[in-house]
Amino acid sequence: MAHLPAQVAALTAVLAQSATALSLDGIAAHFSGRGAWKRRLAQIVDTLVALGRARVVGGTTYLGTQG
Repeated sequence: MAHLPAQVAALTAVLAQSATALSLDGIAAHFSGRGAWKRRLAQIVDTLVALGRARVVGGTTYLGTQG
């Protein structure tokens, strides 16, 4: 996966397009790339939550938000 801004945009798009809440593994399954970005996935998703671009559902899954 590309640099941080592209990663954030891609994760935001996956969450926004999903009809159901996704786990971190479910989010990762949308991407074929391997490497260090997967270690940062939780941090990026937590950042999206803090910015109001995603929300936590049930403590372990995530949904995108409108906005």
